[in-house]
Amino acid sequence: MPLNFDYSRCVDRENWTDADRAELEFFIWGTMAVDIGEITDDNLEEWLFRMRLFDMVHEHFHIYRVGDDGKTVRTELGIDHLRKFIGLRCNVTTTTRAKWMKRFVAMAEDQGNREVRWALEPVTA
Repeated sequence: MPLNFDYSRCVDRENWTDADRAELEFFIWGTMAVDIGEITDDNLEEWLFRMRLFDMVHEHFHIYRVGDDGKTVRTELGIDHLRKFIGLRCNVTTTTRAKWMKRFVAMAEDQGNREVRWALEPVTA
């Protein structure tokens, strides 16, 4: 099934920069990671909670930008980034925190098991 999205309800979208549009794409795909199909005033806290937890395991909810000094800087995506995209809707089913946590714990366990297997594999040159 394709991932469909609508950002026509996002405020101030006509003034978005290229960086804002890149973040939009990031949050569109992010709806699948957090199992929340839209960004609203009412669910900002839940979005942030799930983003932070997901990032702990998968290091997904951050972006890299080149700073004024030419160095690459890691930027954590947070509440201010989310607020820009209030009104974004995607065809992702919103799940309860309990259901999402169950899926998240299973993903974290799988990731942990992979990390252990990789650490125990002999290094070949």
